Amino acid sequence: MFSSNVSVYSFDLAKPGGENAALVTPCDMAKVPLGSMSVDIAVFCLSLMGTNFWDFIQEADRVLKPGGRLLISEVKSRFQGGDRNTSNQLKSGGVKRKRDQDNDEERNGDVRSIMSSTNSLEEFIKNIEQLGFIVDKIDENNSHFILAFFRKTGHTSMQKSNSHGHGMKESFSMKPCVYKKR
Repeated sequence: MFSSNVSVYSFDLAKPGGENAALVTPCDMAKVPLGSMSVDIAVFCLSLMGTNFWDFIQEADRVLKPGGRLLISEVKSRFQGGDRNTSNQLKSGGVKRKRDQDNDEERNGDVRSIMSSTNSLEEFIKNIEQLGFIVDKIDENNSHFILAFFRKTGHTSMQKSNSHGHGMKESFSMKPCVYKKR
């Protein structure tokens, strides 16, 4: 059961039409109208389509409380080689990581070896980790989508070093999402 103090915010670049239009706040996803460290959970579901998607993720970092959760659902084909699972371990339910700060490095190495020589999904995850997030689970079981579950530690591992602010690679981009007529 949910507390009566729960608030849900929905942001989009444009206000939709229809009966649910009042539930969506149109805004630039890089500048949502919320205070810093005011949110427990941020969800990106097929919403990292802009060329400045790193700005969206950094905004989620800004509004999330330490310990907050970041959930990302993205189309597999947007990552190079994203139409295949990265390993048998991912096929059997995703990579799960729950780490204390004391054993971050040890487990981090384990997942890196699972994902070694994979696609840009690994680089995407590394960039999010540089903001100070820990991967709880990467699930590639769905044939079309990747589900990524992160937890904010509150500790940024890289100093601000470029226009993306937290050491994110300016050259990293995801493939455009291609829609097929059915």
